[in-house]
Formats: sequence, C-alpha cells, structure tokens
Amino acid sequence: MSPCRALGFLFSLFVANSFPAGTAYAAPLTAAAITGVYGQITVRREAALQAEADNPFPSPICGAPRAGDACLLGKLNHGLALLARGRDAQEIASANDEIAAAVSQLPSAPGFNMEDGKADASEETAQPFHFMRAGILYRIVRLFGAAGTRAPGRLTSTNERAIYSVFWDWANGDCRMSDTNPAHLWTPWGSENHDAQHDGTCWEAADLFRRTPEYSDRSYEDQSYASGQFSAWTAYLERYLKERARWGLVEYFSPTYTRYTLDNIYIYADFSDAALQNLAHEFLDLWWVGWAQEQVDGVFGGTETRVYAKEIPNGNVLAGLAWMYFGKGGNVGDARAPGIFPATLSGYVPAPVIVDIALDTTGRGSFSVDARAPGLAASVGCRTLGGARGTPQCALDPSAQVIRRTAYITPEFVMGSPIVAKLTAKEWFAGSAQDREAGLVMAGGDPRARIAAFPLAIAGGGKHYNGIWAVQSKATQIVVAAPAPFSKNVSAMRVWFGPSLVKSENDGWVFARGAAYAAVRPAVGGYHWDSQDPGWLVPNDPTTPVVIQAATTDDYPNFAAFQVAVQNAKLTTSGDSVEFAGLDGAGRVALSNGVGRVNGAPVEAAFGASLRSPFVNQALGSDHVLIAKGARKLTLDF
Repeated sequence: MSPCRALGFLFSLFVANSFPAGTAYAAPLTAAAITGVYGQITVRREAALQAEADNPFPSPICGAPRAGDACLLGKLNHGLALLARGRDAQEIASANDEIAAAVSQLPSAPGFNMEDGKADASEETAQPFHFMRAGILYRIVRLFGAAGTRAPGRLTSTNERAIYSVFWDWANGDCRMSDTNPAHLWTPWGSENHDAQHDGTCWEAADLFRRTPEYSDRSYEDQSYASGQFSAWTAYLERYLKERARWGLVEYFSPTYTRYTLDNIYIYADFSDAALQNLAHEFLDLWWVGWAQEQVDGVFGGTETRVYAKEIPNGNVLAGLAWMYFGKGGNVGDARAPGIFPATLSGYVPAPVIVDIALDTTGRGSFSVDARAPGLAASVGCRTLGGARGTPQCALDPSAQVIRRTAYITPEFVMGSPIVAKLTAKEWFAGSAQDREAGLVMAGGDPRARIAAFPLAIAGGGKHYNGIWAVQSKATQIVVAAPAPFSKNVSAMRVWFGPSLVKSENDGWVFARGAAYAAVRPAVGGYHWDSQDPGWLVPNDPTTPVVIQAATTDDYPNFAAFQVAVQNAKLTTSGDSVEFAGLDGAGRVALSNGVGRVNGAPVEAAFGASLRSPFVNQALGSDHVLIAKGARKLTLDF
C-alpha cells in the first residue's frame, strides 16, 4: 500500500468511528452479488456497442446542407462503435470512411473555432470542435491508431494524420499556456461544460502532438510546444479535479450538460498518467456515489440545475451509463448518445461500496442527504480576464456557502430541494442559477413518475435564473417562484405531474399515487390545468407558494388514509408566509419571503460540510471523502 493510500485508510477508520452507522446499513449486498453486477456491466457494455453500431445516433447520413446538421457528429460516434466492434475488414473500412468524411468537413463546419471569439455560427447551429467531437477523435486515435491500446492499426494512417491536422487547426491558436494559470480554475469559459471540454481538448491535442515527431517540434501561436503544453495542462487539470472535488460542480446533475463535463474526466481516467488518472478515477467515484444515494431504481431524484422544461418529462441524468452500471433507470438506447457512448467504452466502473448504495434500496432505508454546490459570482456580472481565451468570463467564489442541495430518500421515492442564500439574480453565476427545480421521483424506474416544481419563464420555453425558493424537511416541501430582483425571467409558478401517476383532486389538493403517495396544493387561490399541456398544474395566483407532501405506502393503510392525513394537517397563510404541519415527523415547515424555517428555526444554505449523509461524509472544503456502507469503506483522497 502506498503511503498516500495508507494515510487514506487510517483516515477512513477515523471517520468511520466519527459518524454513527444508522439503520440504513441493514442489508449490504453480498460479495457474490457485487461480482454479478460487474459481470452484467460487461454484457450491457457490449449491448450498447451493438446498439450504436446497428442503429447509430445521431444519424451519420447527411441530408440537405444546413447549419447544425448533426451528421458529422453521428459519423464520428458511429465510426468509434464500428472500430470497437471491428468484426471484419468491411466493417473497419466503413468506420474509416465515415471518420474520413467527418474529419474533412469539421474545419469548415459552422462554429468550429467558438472558443477564441472567432465563432461564425449561433449557439443553436454551431458545431464547435471542442464539443464532443474532439473527445471522440482522441479516443479513436488512442484506441485504434498506430499505437492504439485496444486494436492498433484499425484506424488508417491517412485518417490518423488527418485527425492530427484538424487538432492542430484548432489547438494552434485556441490553446495557450496562459490558459493554464490556476487563476482560471473558477472562471469557466462560457459555461462549466464548455470550459471543461475546451480544457480537455487542449490536453488531448498536446498529448497527441508530443507523441508524434511531425508535431512535437512545432510551436503554437503563443510560442509554446506540445511537451510544455501537456505538462502545464496536466498540472492544471489535477488542480481542477481537486477543486471541483472540494467544492462541487456548478452544473450539478444537469440532465443535459453533466455528460459533457464528465466525458472529459472519463478520458483522463482511461488515458492519462498516474496522478491525473487516479484523481479522475476518484472524481468519478465521488460523482457516482452522489448519484447513487439520491436515486431510486436508477432515476435521480435530487435537485438539479440547468434543467430545461422540455427535459422534465423524461430527463434522467446519465441514464445510459446508469443503465450500463446498474441495469436500471434507462435502456440500451440511452447509451448511444455521443455524450454517453464513448464513456461506455471506458475501463472505469463504480467501486463496490457505490454499487451497494445504488442497489440496496431496502437495506439503505430512509435517510437525508445534504450537499453543497458553488454558485456565487466572485464579482457582479462578467469580466474580461486580460484577453485570456478571447472572451468575457464570469468568476465564482467556490467557498461561499450559498447552495445547499437537500434530499430525502426512501425505498419508494426521492424528494429534493435547492436551499439557496437570499441573493439577487445578478449576484449568482448564471450557469448555477439557470433553471433550478424541486420535487420528487417515485420508484419503479420510470423517469416520468415525478412531480416537479418549475416556474414558467417570461419568454415562453426560455431560461430563468434563480427561479425558486424552497424549504424542505423530510418529505415535506414548500416551493415558490422567486420574485425580481432575486430572480430573472420568471413569470409564474407551475408544477408538472408525470402521466404514469394516478391523480385525485379534493379540497384544493391534487393527490398522486405511483410507487408512493404525494399531495400538491397551491397555498392560496386554487389552480387550473394548462390547456396546451395538461401535465402542468398552474396556480391561479402565480406568486403563491406550493406545498408538496410525500409518503411511502407503508406509512398509511391506503391512499385514502394518506389523503385524510394531508387534509387534516394544518396549513396557515399570512401574506407571503406559508406554514404546513408536515407529516411523519417533518415538523412545522414554513417559507416566508425566501426564508425557510422548520419548527421556527431558520434553514440555512450553509450547513458546515461539503457532503453529509449516512453513507458519504466530507468536511467543508476537505480533500478527504469517506464513503461507507456496513463493512465496505472507500476513502477518496484528493
């Protein structure tokens, strides 16, 4: 055991004795069961490969020329799948044909050079090289190029040279040594996922160039060389992973954008040198254990950010990978997406204790999770940092305790809320404040078996910022649309009900039954159903808070008894203040002018830790994370 690992082991023993083991540890999975899970991962990985090879997504067939056509990305994703399968010469030749066609067109695609301010397309139509495309090409070279680690030589030498050339076209001017200054760690370019992909592409380019005599002696526009770039980017990314491990991701559990950030980290876990590889592996463990404890039957139920309204009905963060690892929450088709499929080929798998937490739904019992996330702008608005990356950047203060992601997990549902500091919209980093939601997901593996509190944006279907205030105690939640100037672009409160839930309406409440019970009520004014999309409950008073109460079916003899209990619980309103006598030990839960209280005590965004639950504990800003369930323990040491 290395000295670092030895210290980590001693730390894990110390922390294990510092946090009492609760009843959630009752039924750990056996070693044989864990082994069986890993065996099924191999089977499902092959199924994902087969699915993408046989039915590629997006389509690699280009239609009439139009901006934003995803066919080039489809060709790369499909080419990767065909090379990975590589059953015969014809299949390998087809893969190379698709890769050649895509690579030849990438430099002239709209938005190829978006990073350095030379964008020639809008965000909606752009095909930036850093966005998924570079990562797929890098994997293709490292796995199937002349020195490939999986099947060397499957990629033709002509294609390999063309890939190097397109990387050079982009990286020569878009990757600068100044970008690796640690001052940029919390000044993401544009958004967190774009920033991560930009930095990942610079690292990938330098790694490829340093291995190739044709490029290793070339100087970039800033007079640097591949060896120096590679060393600088490696050091920078090591710091990046440590910082994000300590303070959290900005775009936490976004059903859309998480995949784009994590795909880079999968690349480091597979292809980097030892130190960065170890950090990447541990970071993936940290992310997946966060997912594992806030999901039920493979569907994540904790609160998320950057959740577009169109994603609410079916959104499930990293469903394709969750299905591959745990056999729940998605299907083989979910694994085909370009932001997911490359990671299915990764050698990373979650640690045994994470598998145990994810799959032992009954044994882990009912419990609460608190986790923090960064979101405070270090200065109001954005600023240009000495021309670095050529675009304005917004800085964050990662240590500010302004977001508390709280969740209550049971075998039948997960309920999550963002508890946020009372800040004006302009004080937030936009990527953190955009499209937050609260609500719950019920067991059964259907992402639509959910209730989501999500305000309507002023611009129909648009984005809103710092849109909700919430408070939660156990399975009782109160949510309200935050008013201006605390929010931006918020019109009115709404609540979405999944179509698989059985609804009953009585006395101002909407009751819902699935694997669990739930009840929803606007505090005042009543409600109606959206005539255009009847899944949405719309309060008649757009400013009223909404009360959401959930319970397991074991808590009540039947659905009718739950409804009676809810109707008998005291609900009081006074101006903008609402208090509800929460069921099952939740206490008196209140929300007034953005401040939540439970039994009269304020519920603060700050809670004195980075992660806290029966299974995962991390002191505020600590480099150490203890993951434990029964006898299984894992210490992450960043």
